[in-house]
Amino acid sequence: MITIATEPSLTDEGDLSFALQFPAGYVQRFAVSREALEDLAQSRSNSRADLLTFFRIHQDKIVAVAAKTTGHPHNGVIPLKTTDF
Repeated sequence: MITIATEPSLTDEGDLSFALQFPAGYVQRFAVSREALEDLAQSRSNSRADLLTFFRIHQDKIVAVAAKTTGHPHNGVIPLKTTDF
């Protein structure tokens, strides 16, 4: 089972970063773009709280997309953009 290892937090670039714990035991970091979050929510926001809410509302979809991007550990942050959804 894939679980969230670190809760989402806003980056300096305005994206939301988070990490997932994979069944194989490794943790992978991701960053979902502000644009992707706004597109998923079909809403625009300048608020950190709104972006975190968008993430939580669409968390299952975001985690599912993130899980498909990697089958093994990757050194660094894997970006998730609008086109990934």
